[in-house]
Amino acid sequence: MSEKNTLRVVSLEKRATIERSQHLRDTLLEALQQSSRVLLNLSHVETVDLTAIHIIYAAAHEARIGGSKLDFTGEVSEPMRKAFEDGGFCKHAPHDGRELAASLLDFDRSAGKESRHG
Repeated sequence: MSEKNTLRVVSLEKRATIERSQHLRDTLLEALQQSSRVLLNLSHVETVDLTAIHIIYAAAHEARIGGSKLDFTGEVSEPMRKAFEDGGFCKHAPHDGRELAASLLDFDRSAGKESRHG
């Protein structure tokens, strides 16, 4: 595989729900395959469901194991904060992309953060 040294920005739509889940999944997978770094803009999301949260979480995992980097930017809306926290993906509800990246459970173990299992 050739080295991919590019940044791609992906902006979530206002509604990140099951009806749009296939598009979200395909967009994130394509971005991760074609770019070394993907920046996911969260600032437009007004409605979110657990399907979208699972896809975002899976994309973060895919980036980690695939050698890419998935970063988050923008303000995390109240519905999105609640979905991440209630779904057990974060210990506390993040307010912005940086907080989300730091609080996702089971990621960035190199920084010494606790994992969900230990």
